[in-house]
Amino acid sequence: MKSRTLLAVLVCTLISMTAFSQSPPYSYGKRKIPLLPMIVTGVKANPPTGKTATPPTHADSVLAGYSDVAKAYFALGQRYEQNAKTLESEANSKFTTGIDGITGNGSISEDEARLQTLQSQNQTDVATAKSYSKQAESMYFLAKTNKFFTSIFTQGGFVKNSADAETYYNGFVSDSKAKFLSNTLLSFGTDGGTASIFNELYADYYGPFRFGFGALVSNKQTPSTGTADPNETKKDAVQRLLGGGGNGVFNLSYPILQMHSQNVFDLKLAASPRLGLDIPTLGTQNGQYALSYNLGLEGSAYYNGDLGVITPFVNFRFAEIGGNGLFYDNLTKTDHQSFAFHQVSFGFAFASMFRLSYGWNFGSAFVKTNFPNAISFSIVPQ
Repeated sequence: MKSRTLLAVLVCTLISMTAFSQSPPYSYGKRKIPLLPMIVTGVKANPPTGKTATPPTHADSVLAGYSDVAKAYFALGQRYEQNAKTLESEANSKFTTGIDGITGNGSISEDEARLQTLQSQNQTDVATAKSYSKQAESMYFLAKTNKFFTSIFTQGGFVKNSADAETYYNGFVSDSKAKFLSNTLLSFGTDGGTASIFNELYADYYGPFRFGFGALVSNKQTPSTGTADPNETKKDAVQRLLGGGGNGVFNLSYPILQMHSQNVFDLKLAASPRLGLDIPTLGTQNGQYALSYNLGLEGSAYYNGDLGVITPFVNFRFAEIGGNGLFYDNLTKTDHQSFAFHQVSFGFAFASMFRLSYGWNFGSAFVKTNFPNAISFSIVPQ
């Protein structure tokens, strides 16, 4: 019955909406850049000889030796930046003129209504200007990274703001403040008896950092006697750790490097620590909970075919895992010591959305003994 329930949850997830539980769901495939309409013309198409107002590091000295494509991205960035400044200036001017028009001769209710309308319109106009500014930063990032290798040691910096980070992971930026249901993972153990669904419920960007929160459900089998079976508890703890880390998982990621070749080959590496909270029964008050940390580096590589329909990829994570006493007890790890836990998965992405892979777990002797390899199916909404 529990397995049927889990399958029903999966079906609902597929209708509404990635191969170990990948913290940042990297986009596989050719970069998609939804450009905004230009409203300002006449901006020079070449990088300036001096420094731009935003950001000052994108000068000729930084782009020296770069391809014409990189310089074209830079020119687009300049135009978006000019658009952003024009829109912001017009928004502020319109708001100031509107405020000056409130002379106080009207009734209090009328003046209050006019002020609210002005504020609402100004917020909309400023948000539009910010979207152009964000697109400019994305173009600057694409210009800076339009070569085979870039990293945190690259001249002029690597990922420095939220627009850079979003472009790094997704290939483009969006106007949405946060992303909901952006990363779903279905994982099966090779023994056929355990399965789990991990769903990243929310993800957002704070400067160069990507922050996400997810939840996991596994098909834990409850003995008919009502007494917890240590073996079943261990199996469930193992599956939860493979599937994400617990009922609730917080993950943070910071890009380190990128290697790519004209939208054909791409490799990314990021520092990606996690914090997992595992409550035995969700929706109930329980004083006992398993808490775990996962300090690791995580990355992904893929190679595109001519059509970009079937893409072979590799995901990898190298980490040190530890937690509180209950976390170790659930795993029946009597020494209560942290352990090296590394994961590599190989698979194929279909149409850049569906991913099927086989995961290999290795590291300490404890991992080799207790963590089976797993088949995973995942979905990344477009």
